[in-house]
Amino acid sequence: MTSLLACGSGGSGNSGSNTIPQNPVGEESRSNTYTTAPLNPLAGTWVNGGYNLTFKADNTYSRDLNLPGMPAVRGSFTMSGNVILMTDFDSCINGTTGETTSGSYTYSISGNALTFNLFHDPCSDRAAFLRLTYTKQ
Repeated sequence: MTSLLACGSGGSGNSGSNTIPQNPVGEESRSNTYTTAPLNPLAGTWVNGGYNLTFKADNTYSRDLNLPGMPAVRGSFTMSGNVILMTDFDSCINGTTGETTSGSYTYSISGNALTFNLFHDPCSDRAAFLRLTYTKQ
């Protein structure tokens, strides 16, 4: 039985680091170091009275007032550290451009409590919804 070991080009060998050597096109290298994507700390449903705020793994969210005949507002979000950028799919439309607007916030979680701090959001409805403190359901 023959084993092949890809060491990269140039014969410099491995200096003990966990870096993957650069290989010519078509060659494959393997690393024994595995990383796991960080979990979204906002994932799940958060509530405050009749207000529900749900964050999903596919980077979408919904905010719902639980009022008959009033559908939930849905959107997408991106996160970096404790900063979140939220964009509704079908509300908070810019009256001049017709495009949806985005709002940026910092968030903090203390125990089961989630709070947002407004950085910038031209959508007053979303900003009002996020002024509340939510509890993980």
